[in-house]
Amino acid sequence: MVSWAMLGELYLDDKALEFNKVDDPVQEGLKCAMRAATIDPACQHAYQAMAWAYLFHHDLEQCVKSVDQCIAINPNASDMVGAMGFVLICGGEFERGFKLLNDSTQQNPYCPWWFNGGFVFYFLYKKEYARALHWAEKIDMPALLWDPLLKASALGHLNRFLEAGKQLDLLVQIVPEAIVQVKNIAGSFLLSPDLNKEILEGLRMAGLKLQNQKSTLQP
Repeated sequence: MVSWAMLGELYLDDKALEFNKVDDPVQEGLKCAMRAATIDPACQHAYQAMAWAYLFHHDLEQCVKSVDQCIAINPNASDMVGAMGFVLICGGEFERGFKLLNDSTQQNPYCPWWFNGGFVFYFLYKKEYARALHWAEKIDMPALLWDPLLKASALGHLNRFLEAGKQLDLLVQIVPEAIVQVKNIAGSFLLSPDLNKEILEGLRMAGLKLQNQKSTLQP
């Protein structure tokens, strides 16, 4: 059952990281998560994957329900608690998500890189741009699009335009078409319009060239 759940998570990662290797990764991820939960209703990984899948479906009610089920199985599993905090932040449940994520990293500071991304999302939403940059610098995954994207956004808000422009250049190197897909990438699992607006505004300040894509990238 854990294998099915983790396969589901891999499908969902394909969507979040724009690998584009799977047809309909969100639906495939949800199928795997539900199969894992059917085999073993106490499989915590299954509900983690389910929460992630419902987030992509923009079904916040089912997402939060899956978060609660995941945590209830073992509230002492700091990695799961942190993961669910990340999901809640992405879903726009900022304060509860931040508390879970912060509690998790206090218990175990050796967290996956995307936990740092959750803190970036939170502090961008709060307009605390220096703190957002602090966490963006901790991501340290230069081969993945979210690293330069979030650094560029935070740097743009801080008027550090030269550094921000370098991050945009890195973003284009990683995913050449990402520069015209930023709104779709962020909006696929970040449900807060205010957070998406902050990300896009930071990228514009960093030097994102809208040109003929202006209508596509408007928040």
